[in-house]
Amino acid sequence: MTFPPPLGCKWTGSEILPRVWRFGWIGSPAIAVFAVIFATPTAADDTRYLDALRGLDQAAEVAFAPHNEKRTGHLLRHKDELIAAYPNGEGDIVTRRHRVAGKWSLTTNVTEAALRREGEVWDMPRLVAGPDGNPWLVYRSEVRRRLFFHRWLGEQWGPRLDGPAIHDVNPQITGEFEEELRPIREYIVEGSRVQDAILVRLVSEDEPSLETVATIPMIPLTANPTARFLFIDDRHVASVQGAVWTPHASRRHASNPVLTQNPNPEAADTVRIFNRGSVRIEDGRFRMWYTATETGMPGGVDRAGPNWQSLMHVCYAESTDGIHWQRPELGLVEFRGSKRNNIVPELLRIPTVFYDDLEPDPDRRYKSWEIASASRSSQPESGDLMTSADGIHWRKSPAPRSYPGVRPWFVEYHNVFRDDREDDPQRRWKAYGSFGTGPRWRTCHLSTSPDGVYWTGYLENPVIDPLRGAGHCIHDLIVWQEADCYVGLVQVGDEYHNYEWELVVSRDGVHFSYVVDGLKFISRAPPGHWDHGGLQASRPVRVGDKWWFYYGAYESPWTTYPQDESAIFKTRMSCGIARLDVGRYAGFRTSDDAQDGMLTTRPISVSFDRKLALTLNAFIPEGYRVRVAVLDAQSNHPLAGFSLHDCIATTRDGVSTAIHWKNHALVWLRKSKSIRLKFELSGTDCELFGFGWEATH
Repeated sequence: MTFPPPLGCKWTGSEILPRVWRFGWIGSPAIAVFAVIFATPTAADDTRYLDALRGLDQAAEVAFAPHNEKRTGHLLRHKDELIAAYPNGEGDIVTRRHRVAGKWSLTTNVTEAALRREGEVWDMPRLVAGPDGNPWLVYRSEVRRRLFFHRWLGEQWGPRLDGPAIHDVNPQITGEFEEELRPIREYIVEGSRVQDAILVRLVSEDEPSLETVATIPMIPLTANPTARFLFIDDRHVASVQGAVWTPHASRRHASNPVLTQNPNPEAADTVRIFNRGSVRIEDGRFRMWYTATETGMPGGVDRAGPNWQSLMHVCYAESTDGIHWQRPELGLVEFRGSKRNNIVPELLRIPTVFYDDLEPDPDRRYKSWEIASASRSSQPESGDLMTSADGIHWRKSPAPRSYPGVRPWFVEYHNVFRDDREDDPQRRWKAYGSFGTGPRWRTCHLSTSPDGVYWTGYLENPVIDPLRGAGHCIHDLIVWQEADCYVGLVQVGDEYHNYEWELVVSRDGVHFSYVVDGLKFISRAPPGHWDHGGLQASRPVRVGDKWWFYYGAYESPWTTYPQDESAIFKTRMSCGIARLDVGRYAGFRTSDDAQDGMLTTRPISVSFDRKLALTLNAFIPEGYRVRVAVLDAQSNHPLAGFSLHDCIATTRDGVSTAIHWKNHALVWLRKSKSIRLKFELSGTDCELFGFGWEATH
């Protein structure tokens, strides 16, 4: 299978490099410039790749003429520079830049810090001019069977974005299926200003081959009274000078653990606390629904029941501060001869509690979505919707599920919410969680619903597959909306299924990318700590300007897989809190060798005439400052009264700090007049996490 070439192009071969494009435009010769470029001495490990580039024909040389910004797969003309990309001898992708009549820059190893799977190398690099005006670098992992992307930010390549793959599902007669990614033989990548996206076409190595067409759309930046934008990736950034993108992990609360095993040996939560759970804040009261595990037989004699799920119960707790918890005696179910317990009898194993403030029936405002039963024989199509007026007394009703794409082995809903930004009313509700492809294989799914009752699995499930990251396996997925993103936690485990949590992000709720592959957002503690074993988690709760992530943790890790079921009833699990300031998953920080940093956004569109306040989410150490200029998007010149010199520098750390100028407290936005924002960070360790717009009265 061969690709049709881009318009005006045709293929040419090379024994050393993968296929490159030969361009047929007619223009001013650039042979002299080309000769200067490749006459420059290079490092020894680059020699054979630059030798191969030297062999490009004259048609490619014409494409490098100053008036032309077209490119081959490995070379890109951008402004007054050429950029070259190629794999080195260690399986990394490296780039070099060259100014006309200048010298090659030092090698930039783009993938050096990336974690690798066994035997993994990065190859087949391509450079493409993006519709945003920035160069994009694309390359393949043959082991992970997908593409990855980086954007050029003027001084550095931005963080990696996960790209597309070729999916192929093979159902088995047993009901299991092998969710496979097909090996990528070739691909074409183009930047389209018409579609405002990166366009990708992939062809597999199969005979007959499979093809996939995908788009990586640009993310629109708009000014409206409720808009918030995060630098959790680089999608909103046009250029950066003197600053580096820096990801962050959560931090444990000093009071951990905040809920431990019930000291009463006859209680339902004597072994494991918060295997999964939900936490809400209502009128200053913290409410927790958590899954707990009993010891088994009365008197604490351990036994293996019909299965481990049969010894799990949903329990309820309350707190005034989220740290000190009480177990109220609900008196709803008899357990071991007594009703003096905190068991919520109707909820089963995974309490995904959601409060629906738009529900007209007050008896149905609390909602929770369950599997059909707590046994392994449950069918994925037969889900249940639990509803309640108070979160304590629940009623069950059917919540049918259909799977037009792949029927999974089983499905669990770990987080459900109503997506008010969704344009399609049939997809207004979203559910994320574990998607079983067999008894031991797990991926992550998305299901959607118009009403929270009838659910449909996403046609191309799973939305996150085990090959995407460097981890051995994945399990749960928890997603929430924040600013302009869908932020998520994916459970990543080692070979024994000791799980930690990594951060993912999506702009559409479907296509996710690891913020940093391998960076543990909620991590296991060192030996000797209460949370040294595998972790469970839940959707975060906002407390002031911080997110609180309640999580459960085993006291020790598993050392075999599958685990000995009797150990499940012996290994204790407690509940703690991990915290992070709102929106501060990643940001641009002044680099170690620079006192000042500059960041300029992509154009921000405006659809009305109105004044809005600009706010920042920024960490500003004492004695340092941040200033902001508002630029005309076309000329890049400051609007009158909104230059950096006009800005009253802010020196206050905050997640939503208002910016003022000498003669303006608000930004006067004009319809159809796009702007950019230019941020100046002055001082070591200043960090910018995002910005937003607010209406004033």
